[in-house]
Amino acid sequence: YVQRIETGLKRIAATYAPYVFGHLADGNLHISINTDGPVSHALHEAIEDVLYEGLQASGGSFSAEHGVGLDKRDAYERHADPVKQALARAIKGMIDPANVMNPGKFIAGE
Repeated sequence: YVQRIETGLKRIAATYAPYVFGHLADGNLHISINTDGPVSHALHEAIEDVLYEGLQASGGSFSAEHGVGLDKRDAYERHADPVKQALARAIKGMIDPANVMNPGKFIAGE
């Protein structure tokens, strides 16, 4: 996985290299990428695509013990397991049928 993202990031910009750290015991990786400054929305999405494409196929998961957050919501919808997304929506619907708890924060367009 790490070799694949290194190669993918180099295709975007030769200077991009992932700094990978995390929890070795459970395989939970965090990835940071140094850029030359703020990146455009399109470039941000391209980087996310490199990081998250094929993640499920390698046994990975988009998120772990915490929520996704607004910054990663769109990437979650593009890359997370659709079955897990449907389950999350169902649970949210049961807990918050009136959709008053943080509408639009977890699921776009709600």
